[in-house]
Amino acid sequence: MKQYLQKAMNIKTAIAISVLALAVAILAVYMSINNAAQIGDATTPVTIQQLVDADKKAFDAYVKDQIDGYVAAQKQKKIDRKYDAYSDALERTRTGKHIYGEEDARFTLVEFSDLECPFCKRFHSVPKEVVDASSGRVNWEWKHLPLPSHNPVASVEAQASECVAEIKGNRAFWVYIHQVFDETKGNGQGAGDLINLASNIGVDPEEFADCMKEGRHSEKIAKDLQLATQMNVNSTPVTFVIDNHTGKQVMLRGMRKPESIATTIQRLLKEQQLEKDLAAMKE
Repeated sequence: MKQYLQKAMNIKTAIAISVLALAVAILAVYMSINNAAQIGDATTPVTIQQLVDADKKAFDAYVKDQIDGYVAAQKQKKIDRKYDAYSDALERTRTGKHIYGEEDARFTLVEFSDLECPFCKRFHSVPKEVVDASSGRVNWEWKHLPLPSHNPVASVEAQASECVAEIKGNRAFWVYIHQVFDETKGNGQGAGDLINLASNIGVDPEEFADCMKEGRHSEKIAKDLQLATQMNVNSTPVTFVIDNHTGKQVMLRGMRKPESIATTIQRLLKEQQLEKDLAAMKE
């Protein structure tokens, strides 16, 4: 309620400022015209009311433009804040993968996730927290795994996220899935207004709707599902901690705390050091 009242007050303030600015402008025109009229004909002064009556449409249009401009600016500020939260995601990745963090990071957290999965929703902040604290040493890669129990909604949402990525890029993808987790019911209960969710992060709604109608990314999602099968992943969330220097990886099933992921990374580092030490001893 407080947020609603504050928003209403902000709009009222903006309108008041706009009307005041218009009044000042009208007064300036009035003084200019009135002075000119008095020079030409001292008996025909122009009043403010005459000016307003003569150009009522311009007055209404000006006020509307000011209100629309204010509302648009506030909407853009909200959008900017959403993108700021994922500023460590590149606009476009070289590989086309959905990656949050440095593309060339030493470690990658490859997460198989379902946008309708309640456990995925609760886990979603954890990989981001790890990446944000890693000083560029860890990144996070998303893989789709819409579970049969959550379909068709989960698959529709996966398609929606890919359409957002196609239209607006990798960072927008991360912002969008965050919005889906935040604003939809989850657990297969319904996707909500996915077009509106896309529009609320600056995605053109018509382009988004066309992409969804054409189902352009079904093959990409199917490849993620195939990869999940090959890697023996049949639930969500599942995260693979991969050392990109050695190729070694560890599977972590279910929700984990940041400390658990950090411990896994430390273990991989120790294993590499141990192998180096053993190799040095053989020389």
